[in-house]
Amino acid sequence: MQSERYPFNCPEEAGRVMAKLFPMYLSHYSSDSFPLSSCKGQRTSRCVVGTPLERKWPFQYLPELLKAIHNCEGVTAPEKAPGLPSDWGFAGFMKAATHKVADEVPFIKGQEFEGPLFNILGNNIIIDSRPRIKGVQIFYLCHNHWSCMIRNHSSAFDPKQQENCNDYLLRSELLAVTSIFWCQMNEMVWLPEKDRYTAKPIYKEGFLTNPKATVVTFICGKVRIVRATCDPSEKYPMLTFTLRAIYNLGKENYDKEVAFDVLKWILSPPEPAKELAMGGKE
Repeated sequence: MQSERYPFNCPEEAGRVMAKLFPMYLSHYSSDSFPLSSCKGQRTSRCVVGTPLERKWPFQYLPELLKAIHNCEGVTAPEKAPGLPSDWGFAGFMKAATHKVADEVPFIKGQEFEGPLFNILGNNIIIDSRPRIKGVQIFYLCHNHWSCMIRNHSSAFDPKQQENCNDYLLRSELLAVTSIFWCQMNEMVWLPEKDRYTAKPIYKEGFLTNPKATVVTFICGKVRIVRATCDPSEKYPMLTFTLRAIYNLGKENYDKEVAFDVLKWILSPPEPAKELAMGGKE
């Protein structure tokens, strides 16, 4: 039996829903992955999945950024200290690479996951006494498009992730997107009379900002690229997730060209396209 959908009363409600979705994905569900196939045939969602790994993505970047990426010694000559990490350690390896690029391009700067919701990701999420998810770094590309790096070790405990890597979203990707969207659509305002913060919707040119997020997730020997969008002004807002690419990036199969592409996704991702939509409210 299909659930009935209800329209949002106002765009601001979409921002409030993001704050509710985050703890739901964090603790309500026991699974670390959510099959895309479960969205097919539902009234509130549609699913068109594709990961065109051979495609040349239309990256748009300044010449100085491209030069800094291709001159990053840690990527081009990893045999020099500290060398290549294990298949589980490429999140830290690529974080160091972004720091090297930032040294050459001042307008590129990654920040730690800090603040409401972000601090949960940044402090390392422990599940069953084991670290599973860690927000490594976030980049504020513009007011409504942020990218982030996530380390995810859940595949060691989730057999479903070994079956078809193109047919699921990770819990970490859902947590990253909902927290980013909530922060993009709201600013925190201090209320001294109540001794607490409250979320105030952010408007740009009279409209509630339409959030975009690019989530770069490092799993064992692979990197997943997920793009998400949402239009809070719609009557029935949809969280739209697109699995854009999956790269092999490990110690035995290391390819600097792949590492270059991953850096481009983090620092200057192409514009989004809709391929997977998930219902926003039922």
